[in-house]
Amino acid sequence: MRHLVILLQFIAISVAAQHTGNSYVLHNETGRFELASLTVTHNADNQIGVTFILGHQEKDTLYRIESYLNGYVALSNDGRTVAHLVTEKEGKPLDASNITFYRDGKVFDSVKLAKLISYDLKDVLAMNRLPKSGWLKNDSLLHKMATNPFYITDDRLFISFNDPILMVFDMNQMFHIYTGNGANHFMQNYFSIPNPPRREEMLDVKYFPKDLPLTLSGQSLEKLIEKATDKHTTEKSIGSSKVEIAFLLSRNGVPTLTQLEVEDAKGEHDHELEESIRRSIETTKFSTDLIPPRHPMWLFEATYFLK
Repeated sequence: MRHLVILLQFIAISVAAQHTGNSYVLHNETGRFELASLTVTHNADNQIGVTFILGHQEKDTLYRIESYLNGYVALSNDGRTVAHLVTEKEGKPLDASNITFYRDGKVFDSVKLAKLISYDLKDVLAMNRLPKSGWLKNDSLLHKMATNPFYITDDRLFISFNDPILMVFDMNQMFHIYTGNGANHFMQNYFSIPNPPRREEMLDVKYFPKDLPLTLSGQSLEKLIEKATDKHTTEKSIGSSKVEIAFLLSRNGVPTLTQLEVEDAKGEHDHELEESIRRSIETTKFSTDLIPPRHPMWLFEATYFLK
């Protein structure tokens, strides 16, 4: 693997991988900065959303990253650097996970890494075959590496991969300092496993809109589409047209279509109906009551059958 120079000073905070599309807030070690990563859809593994870095006391936005960071995340002491490690897709571990570093909101560097050692441990535990000896035994240091594959001590960032291989980054000198046998290096450098991370997931029901927004006049999306197409919504079994629609609704009530497809019974696009629905949606303002608190927008999706 190429030498990776990293201009950052990590803080002692890390999180278990999250691939469920939950918005969250984390605070850096000094308490001076806060990272809020807000997804606008709960689809798994999505990157749709925005990440804000704020001064904790002033609550001023220092900068933003035009993406939701779903995975392992760390924020530097000075608030300028964000590390984002993605290790799985659709619940399955990636053979080559990816780590990206942002500096002041811009991508500084990105590199592919191996699969985390924790996935090997999960496979063994699932088979109920935890060995009595070897690197996966319950009291081994490598077992600790597998249960804490991405963690930070006072001056070192450790990421442990299968083989087992350990990568270490020096936070003070700000560059990659070690790749090698995980057990030996871990034995020499290990002195603590940090406390649970200070990451607050947004799990309240108010963050999970399940309905579709009404127009400002109180009309439903279903009725809006019926009026635009001069057709009625019906059951799938008797529908002559299928409408798939998705739009981002911002805080000002203005929708932005991200998907609009209308297919007839033969599976061919009905461009005339698509254009009618498009004009109707794009010229209508919607109520923003369903957008979760603190979120700048939300992605609403629906499927209808028309006759």
